[in-house]
Amino acid sequence: MPLLGPARRVHLVRHGLPLMDPDRPASDWELDPAAEHTVRQLRASGRIPQDARWFTSPEPKARRTAELLTDRPVEIVDALREQVRLHVGWIPDFGAVLASAYDEPDRAAYEGWEPLETTRRRATTAVRELMRRHPTGDKTVTPDDGLAKQKVSPDSNVTDKQAVFAANVWVSAFATAEVDKLVKLSTVPFYAGGKIAANTTAELKDMYSGLVVESGSMRDWKLLAPGEYAGGGTQLPEGNVVVQVRTTKESFAVVLTRTKSGDYRASQLAR
Repeated sequence: MPLLGPARRVHLVRHGLPLMDPDRPASDWELDPAAEHTVRQLRASGRIPQDARWFTSPEPKARRTAELLTDRPVEIVDALREQVRLHVGWIPDFGAVLASAYDEPDRAAYEGWEPLETTRRRATTAVRELMRRHPTGDKTVTPDDGLAKQKVSPDSNVTDKQAVFAANVWVSAFATAEVDKLVKLSTVPFYAGGKIAANTTAELKDMYSGLVVESGSMRDWKLLAPGEYAGGGTQLPEGNVVVQVRTTKESFAVVLTRTKSGDYRASQLAR
């Protein structure tokens, strides 16, 4: 969902056709690979603004749709997720249940469903907050568009394109609880509180699994340059950046360290 100035126009883009799986909640469904061509057709149509900020819910089908529509950074916003429907399996009379949800938006139409009024308030509040945070004229910069001297989204003084890219990928994986991906984006030994928290990838997977559960849903995040972060009173040396995360339950920071190849990997956690 890109926000565009100067007219302050909000473009709402529906995700592409999902790969429906009755054994998983709809929020976990992936985009159907066989239908990706329809999303690419939309991109090629010229109807999608090129100079815009992009936001998406953490749902896989929505994130993949955004990836296909733009090369620009896409910020994950948990509050933009669709109506929460935690049930699995097919509902025999889905049409009638859905109609009931619209007829009585203040109540849950089915066990595990979020009332539609709750969905409306959540999404409306999120969009208003995004427009407040990003006034008219904001530009978004991707890791590979040659504009490294400009600020990235969310606002940051970090100019290293590889660091910006790594931060966006790490945050996306955390917001969607993709533990295996978080492990791949990290190094071992991995440190927490100045001590080794994981010596192996198996230990690192256990650590991330606990972090995802204990932290709750992500609210927002910020990418900091070394000189902007002084966790524990110690300034980080060059070659490190910090992803500062705020969730529904706590705040913490993850240090991304530049490797010999020039890319960045998560190396330590600070709470």
